[in-house]
Amino acid sequence: MTLKQQLKRDLWSKRYRFYHLAEKVGISNGYLSLILIGERTPPDEMADRLARVATSLTGLEYTPQHFTSK
Repeated sequence: MTLKQQLKRDLWSKRYRFYHLAEKVGISNGYLSLILIGERTPPDEMADRLARVATSLTGLEYTPQHFTSK
């Protein structure tokens, strides 16, 4: 399962969507999508924010490495 598929499943289980994550992190949906498919690597600070917000929304542990590894 890819990160995008896993995160989608985890967000949907809590009735959230990718746009909720993007909005709370302060990035566009398009940029989030590029990160999730491995086309872009976010700066460390943004990877930290993505992990923190994804963990908060899903209740599952996401780390910055989830968003920086391909």
